[in-house]
Amino acid sequence: DKGEADILAEINLLEFLKSQNFPHSIYPLERPNGEVIYHFQNKVGLIFNFIEGYIPLPNEENCKKIGEALSKLHNLKPRLGLRSYESVGYGPTKIIQYLEQKSCPKDFMMSFREIFPDNLEKFLKVQFEEGFIHGDLYYDNTLFLDNDLKAVLDFEQAGIGPYILDLGISISGTCLVDGKISEKLMKSFISGYESNRMLAKEEKTFLNEAVLIGLFSISLWRIKRFKEGTLDPSRENSYQELLLRAKNFKNEN
Repeated sequence: DKGEADILAEINLLEFLKSQNFPHSIYPLERPNGEVIYHFQNKVGLIFNFIEGYIPLPNEENCKKIGEALSKLHNLKPRLGLRSYESVGYGPTKIIQYLEQKSCPKDFMMSFREIFPDNLEKFLKVQFEEGFIHGDLYYDNTLFLDNDLKAVLDFEQAGIGPYILDLGISISGTCLVDGKISEKLMKSFISGYESNRMLAKEEKTFLNEAVLIGLFSISLWRIKRFKEGTLDPSRENSYQELLLRAKNFKNEN
């Protein structure tokens, strides 16, 4: 459901990861004319090599390895010309702005007001470190084989943004037991992450809040693609499971 400009921006990110030898990214196959984009009727897309692997079940070891991969991504020094995460994703400022729109579902707005009574005032005042972020590193955007992480997939929402937001998004969709965020798996994830990059003091302070923001970020993505958009109308209310996950996490922490 993307146009050529969107795909070119994503290829730019994948080229950067390839040049930095990031061990878990993939790159599209070149066509005979040397280009990587193909056109077919009104469609535009990419073709990738097949990667043998499976989507892992969340457990301590897998969460640790995904956390480690995310920290390797955050350790890269981005070059000029890479797009901003905010151009494709939904950070805290865009979430707050969406609350004022007529299209905003009432349950989304009420859940946000309940969970963030300060309207993220303290969070938004902090100048968090920024760099290359994935933007959607749920466990089902990874492939494992023989208990090793083989590939990180889906850089659709990647770009330059705050590491703390990327941590929150990834933890919110990876450290899960029965659909709820597990403190034990969070600790494993952070253990893997800090094997390459130590969390800053401010990141530790606001980590739980970042997890909640991550849930609202992906919830809004689902609203835009499934409820307001036509990507998969059968999932138009799938954003609500993330609102429930956020309420459970808030109550338990």
